[in-house]
Amino acid sequence: MADVLILDWLEEYESLTESEIHTYSTEQEQNYEVMKALYAFLEDPNKSKVENFLDRVCQQLFSFYRSGEQNLKYFTMQYIPSLVLLNLANTKGFPSVGTLLLSIYNLEVVDNKGQSHIISFRVPSIAQSSIYHDSSNLEPAFIAENALRRWEECNSKLVNWGPLPQVENLNAQNRQRVVTALMFLYNQHIGKIFVDCLEYGCRTISRLVSQGFASSGSSRASVDSDSSYNSISHRLIVSSPLLLEFLHVIYHCVVRGVNESTHTFHEVTRRGIYECYPDVLLVSHAIQNLFHRSPSVPVAAPQPHVVSKSMITNASFRTKKLPDDIPIQADESAEGVLSSITEEQEDNEKTRTRSVPLHREIAWDRRV
Repeated sequence: MADVLILDWLEEYESLTESEIHTYSTEQEQNYEVMKALYAFLEDPNKSKVENFLDRVCQQLFSFYRSGEQNLKYFTMQYIPSLVLLNLANTKGFPSVGTLLLSIYNLEVVDNKGQSHIISFRVPSIAQSSIYHDSSNLEPAFIAENALRRWEECNSKLVNWGPLPQVENLNAQNRQRVVTALMFLYNQHIGKIFVDCLEYGCRTISRLVSQGFASSGSSRASVDSDSSYNSISHRLIVSSPLLLEFLHVIYHCVVRGVNESTHTFHEVTRRGIYECYPDVLLVSHAIQNLFHRSPSVPVAAPQPHVVSKSMITNASFRTKKLPDDIPIQADESAEGVLSSITEEQEDNEKTRTRSVPLHREIAWDRRV
């Protein structure tokens, strides 16, 4: 059924004239059936029996992106997480996906004149006016203006994204940088993406960060290379900036009440713990504390950590008995406190017990 909807969607766009594209772009904004069909198809393109189906889909998505219509551009942008997962999971199996991601990246890192594209923004502060308040209307009794500006002079500096170099082909050296930049662009327009589409995005992020791991409760261990599960899905490499972009997506999804967003949040946090990324853990804990203080945002508490059996080694066992290991005798007539038992004392006691039968046999021979 999904293939039929997508085929009709492909044929409809190919038959359009230039004057009809604007009206068509407005209709695509509400085309939920095709959106869901594309999400289902991108989860596993190999299930489709149509020849070169993925190539045709990627070609049309790129045509949408460079058509000049904002609605068509946002339509393509909502599938960036699914395309990133396909590219990271199988770098050589879907070349059209890599070409699409690379083309979108190269279009965004330069402006219309071919110059490097730089996105600048300022961190909001009380000392400087924003869309939420006017600093000139603050009452003097609220806070001293001079002190406020002295402590927040650092916020006057702009934060820049870019310039980023153009890339000719995706490889292991630049893939993480490219997909991180694409997720940054995705987050720029995340407010225009529908809630149902964000739910698919959360599922995709959860699959991306948890693939290749055997999860049991909240514990996580890397899948053994000899296991059969590893032949199906391998662990995907994720950088620290990429996980930060995922946390940005999840924060927006939780605020908008997207299903499975809290589960995805805990998955990304556990992956940050596994990779030992301090910046990811700092941001995740800040988001978690913010959610717990906001009664309008329901966030499930993380499950307690459980140590798996595979993590227990010989170093986990003590070779000597300690005083705490000896049970206290209930007999009050016992004199003094029991002393600790060492390995040398145990060896001497064993030697004495073994020597007793030998002396008895010698004494018995003499009597006879």
